[in-house]
Amino acid sequence: MTENPSAPTVVEPISDVYLQSLIMILNEVGDEARMSSIVLQTAGGMVRGTLISFSAWTKAWGDQLRAASGNAAPLVAELDQWIDNAYAELNAEHGDCPSDGLPSYLHLADVTIVLPDGNKLTAPLWRGPVHAVTGWTLGQAARAD
Repeated sequence: MTENPSAPTVVEPISDVYLQSLIMILNEVGDEARMSSIVLQTAGGMVRGTLISFSAWTKAWGDQLRAASGNAAPLVAELDQWIDNAYAELNAEHGDCPSDGLPSYLHLADVTIVLPDGNKLTAPLWRGPVHAVTGWTLGQAARAD
């Protein structure tokens, strides 16, 4: 069988092992784990906030979902139970990490998103894939004059 030279090559995204190590440490500490502020550069803009553990994000996201449910509370309760069950199954297999043991996602609280056009959005929580981060720094970013 001959190879097709015009076939596209699939390249797996590469994640920053230093960032993954920070996330892994936070995830091991648990529910109340928070790191100082972090600034992330992504293709969609800059994201800044407080790096938190997966379990802290999961708890805060569940609280946020329940608070926003209003008259959909019975559906949210079902969703909440389904998510808890699915998470328990996934966590039993490999936690929030793929087979290499490094985290695939990072979680932020108290988030500001700066879009490429300079507009800013705020959000209480943010979750994104580590491989989508093109650069990062710990601490607050300040305007350089």
